[in-house]
Amino acid sequence: MTTYTRPPQNWPTNLPYLSTVHLDSSLAPSQRELVQSTRSPDPDAYMVSAQSYPQSGLFAARQLAPGTHIIDYTGLLHSCPLSTCSISDYDLAFLDRDASIAIDGAGMGNEARFINDYHGVRDGPNAVFEEYYVKVKGPKGKEMWEARMGVWVNPLSTGVAKGEEICLSYGKGYWRARLGAMEQRKEDDSRAGAAAKNETDLSEKVMSMTVKDGKG
Repeated sequence: MTTYTRPPQNWPTNLPYLSTVHLDSSLAPSQRELVQSTRSPDPDAYMVSAQSYPQSGLFAARQLAPGTHIIDYTGLLHSCPLSTCSISDYDLAFLDRDASIAIDGAGMGNEARFINDYHGVRDGPNAVFEEYYVKVKGPKGKEMWEARMGVWVNPLSTGVAKGEEICLSYGKGYWRARLGAMEQRKEDDSRAGAAAKNETDLSEKVMSMTVKDGKG
C-alpha cells in the first residue's frame, strides 16, 4: 500500500511524495508482512529548498529532545540485493539481515530524503537512522508488527533547537564510494583529454603533410 499526500511547499515537481513506503514487486509475501502499510506520523520538521538555501535540507519545527522521533524514511521498499543498491545514494538497508529489505528514496520519498550529512554543516550529527517496530491492525483486525526506518534525534546530542538543521552521518562507506567515483571520473577525463590531444596532434600532422605535398 502506498499513500500519496500533499507534499510540502517547494517539493520538486518531478518527485513523487510518499507518506508510506511503496512496495516493490521484488518483495516476497513474508517480507510484505514486515513492512509498514499505515501512514507515518507527521514530521516534527520542515524542508527548505535549494532556492532559498545553499542546498535542500530539513530543519526542526520545534525544540526536539535527545531520542525524539523526527520522521520516518519512505521510498521504494525492495528486496535485497537489487541492482540499484550499489548506485543509489538514497538506499537504506534494514539491519535485520533475515528480512533482507531496504528503502530507496532516490526516485520517490518524503522530507527525510533531503537530510544532509553533518560534514561542513556542524561538528557532529544531531540525528540518527534507526529501525523500529509498531503494533498495528492488520487484515481482519489482526494485530501485527510493522517495521519502519525512523530518523531520531541523536540520543548522545544535546537535542535540536527550533529552526536548527537536522543532520545525519552518511557513514564512511558513502564517502568512500563518492571518492571512488570522483577518482574514476578524473581518470576518465584524463583519458579523454589524452585521446583528444592525440587526435589533434594527428590532425595537425596530416595537415602539415598535405601542405607540404601541395607545395611539392
